[in-house]
Amino acid sequence: MSGNRNPLLIVENDPTDIMIFKRALNDLRYTFPVDFAADGNEALRYLEDPERIKPWLIFLDLNTPRMNGLEMLERLRKIQRTHWIPIVVVSTSENPDDINCCLDRGACGYLLKEFEYTDFKESVRTAVEYWARCRTPSRCDTLALR
Repeated sequence: MSGNRNPLLIVENDPTDIMIFKRALNDLRYTFPVDFAADGNEALRYLEDPERIKPWLIFLDLNTPRMNGLEMLERLRKIQRTHWIPIVVVSTSENPDDINCCLDRGACGYLLKEFEYTDFKESVRTAVEYWARCRTPSRCDTLALR
């Protein structure tokens, strides 16, 4: 597959959720690189590293240690080099206040960590396909799923 090979960044600290993300992307035949950060601090170091290729999309867990998803959203939206990267928050919370708070701080979407694996996998597919088709500075030139 040709096109930009920018990575997908997943900010997640729970080993089980990381495994589920990896499984979903594998089952969806996702072909681009995937990088992981355990919390907002690690993600910021990753994103501020001038040697790293910037991700084309970020899945951000709302409840990470040290710097939570809301704090990270606020920081990323203030940094010129990262403010354009689409960020999709992933959480178990269905609280409308949590959802609105994320969207108000610059999240481009909000996905529930679905109880059923197939539902979660389809949510990931939908988000990846949508952002792969959108025209943003971080967009890959080709669809990441076959």
